[in-house]
Amino acid sequence: MRIALLSGADKNAGDFLIVDRTESLLKNRYPESEIMRFDRNRPLDDVLGEINNFDIVIFGGGPGYLPDMYPRMFPLVGDLASIKPPMMALGMGGYTPGRAIEDIRFSERSRMLLDRLDGDSCGLGCRDKLTERLLRANGYDSGVFTGCPAWYDLERVSQPALQRNPARQDISRVAISDPARLSNIPLAKKLICGIREEYRPKELVVVFHRGWTPDAFTDESTARAQDAFRKWAVSQGCEVVDISYSSDGFGMYDTCDMHVGFRVHAHLYNLSRRKASFLFEEDGRGYGANEALGYQTHLALSEPAKIFRYANAAIRRIGGSLAFGLRDHKAVIERGIAFIGEELDNGLPETNNACSVMRDTYSAMGRHIDGIARKVHERD
Repeated sequence: MRIALLSGADKNAGDFLIVDRTESLLKNRYPESEIMRFDRNRPLDDVLGEINNFDIVIFGGGPGYLPDMYPRMFPLVGDLASIKPPMMALGMGGYTPGRAIEDIRFSERSRMLLDRLDGDSCGLGCRDKLTERLLRANGYDSGVFTGCPAWYDLERVSQPALQRNPARQDISRVAISDPARLSNIPLAKKLICGIREEYRPKELVVVFHRGWTPDAFTDESTARAQDAFRKWAVSQGCEVVDISYSSDGFGMYDTCDMHVGFRVHAHLYNLSRRKASFLFEEDGRGYGANEALGYQTHLALSEPAKIFRYANAAIRRIGGSLAFGLRDHKAVIERGIAFIGEELDNGLPETNNACSVMRDTYSAMGRHIDGIARKVHERD
């Protein structure tokens, strides 16, 4: 089988983890397959002839079910009918400012792509239940909850619990993942200070998933803010690590006793490796991940009122960011660190349960991937 894998990875380490693990899942199920990656962030017109020689086209996870997913998010081609192989979304997610979905509606052209994905595959693959609800609210009842491809480390997918339950006195090296939103940098600073005060770790490592330098994917003002945060972290005695542009840097988390932070895929990576992890949710991506993993207590930032949700949507359209700019930082940190302490003191029940959910959901992901062969056979 020949599989064209559409990748959304450009700089963010988490996007590379998604596509790498998507490919691993496909190879595990179809070991004789040939898999080639194509950039779904750019038009496919120049490679359309090549893509049409594949048996199936897979959208490999990531945020994709967006109101303007086609053609702004996924330029693809002008006429979807010119893509001849069936198309399938594997463990893809939506994007919401928080848990609210009632105001999100797909554009007419986005619905054309959704209709094609819906008709071509055995259901619309959803990384979380929030995404499933989003699709249902827009009239698509074929959502299939499979978890995110990044949930699945095939070496440990069958393990139902953490490799070990660290106690407070065992926390020697802690990884802190950086916030995706610049407005949460003050919160990240308070988190670093709070973790140091509570656990007295020998080492704190601040991990930047998109680095701190300007380039084609990071503008100057964003880079300046990230670099200022980096310099502050160094001044506090922290180690800083840039893991952008591949998934290789995720291995750094394996050297730590615990992850705490803001990056969803740092959280998912650590849990997939059966290591303790705690996520501060910046938006619906984090909320959706924690909800799907069965956490009863979410380290959630204050959800904006409806007026701010509209403002955030407008500001994102012109390239800015306001979301979650208004909150009581101290209360968020205190609530989060208290929850972490309760988990550690009680043997990490919710964290171990999340590992069990990952193991149990793997069968749903496997069944969805098995559907690829059926669709290819139907085409033949």
